[in-house]
Amino acid sequence: MEYVPNRLLASALLISGVGFIGGVFGLGGGWASVPILSLMARLPLKVAVLWN
Repeated sequence: MEYVPNRLLASALLISGVGFIGGVFGLGGGWASVPILSLMARLPLKVAVLWN
């Protein structure tokens, strides 16, 4: 099955912010990128976890 993410620009900006914060503080970004992919991009949770 093929999944097409929605709101790509907003999701990309938020994930970029998470990457910046994760890089500054030395944290992994999975704690925030999975909810962004699931809620903002409207991907199923399993797909968001696998894309992370």
